[in-house]
Amino acid sequence: MCPLFFSKYVPFSCNPLRVRRAGFDFYLSTSYRWAVCLVVPLFLYLFLLAFLPFGVSNYNPYHEYTGEFLLEIANFMALSLALMVVAEFVFKPRLLRKADLPGILLWSAGLLVLLGLGNFLLYNWLGNWHDFTLGSALSFMVNVSSIILFPLIGVFFYFRYLSISRRLQQMQVSWAASAEPERMLRFTGQGANEVFSVAETDFCYAQAQDNYVALYYLRQGQLRKELLRATLAELLEQPGMDGLVRCHRSFAVNLRQVQSYSGGHPLQLYLKDVPEPIRVSRSYREAVLAQLQSGVASS
Repeated sequence: MCPLFFSKYVPFSCNPLRVRRAGFDFYLSTSYRWAVCLVVPLFLYLFLLAFLPFGVSNYNPYHEYTGEFLLEIANFMALSLALMVVAEFVFKPRLLRKADLPGILLWSAGLLVLLGLGNFLLYNWLGNWHDFTLGSALSFMVNVSSIILFPLIGVFFYFRYLSISRRLQQMQVSWAASAEPERMLRFTGQGANEVFSVAETDFCYAQAQDNYVALYYLRQGQLRKELLRATLAELLEQPGMDGLVRCHRSFAVNLRQVQSYSGGHPLQLYLKDVPEPIRVSRSYREAVLAQLQSGVASS
């Protein structure tokens, strides 16, 4: 499909700092509703043509794919399309106000019932009501649901992937406006003469190592390390450390060095000139995301 089809729910040239954390908002978007309305009936049509289930071949015992046969089977696609459009564009905005997992599961179950029952009635109407019993209805609905479930899941995870990749994957985060180029960070260790100063724009991250903290910073484009005898908590409590945020039991990063971040669980931060990403532990994830987003808003 053309990328413009999805542009209403995932902007291609968006400011990542103003975009919220990826969730299930795409499920209520117009582009998602159109996609599921088109993909599900088409998938059902192609499945019926390819496998001829549910006695479809009764309409053509020799399995000849004539124009009349193709049009006859197209009735199922047309009905499914109509039911999907009504459900997604008429009832969904009124019945599903919030896209959360319980609501999505409940709505999907309703779609399966609606499409299964609708196609069962069409199947009997075309066959002069030859199999119109409760047992057949339940069996038919289960079989149709097992087919329709595949495109429903496929469209959902495709849009979920787009949502995450556009909002989290390698989102460029610029801190230039809020940085103070000449500001110095002064780290003090437990020893009397243990003091290390570095420009805030050059400092990358701190890592706890037993009774020491390794301070990683840039000098002439190269990543360097300085050791101080202290705990990570002690360093973060020192004055002027407001730009540093703890993202792990052993790591604290300079947010102004974060160029991008990716993934949902675990969240990973990519720092300038640092070859390996810094992993954000689950307990710090929400706080780090809030700091990143508030930092962009202020800039």
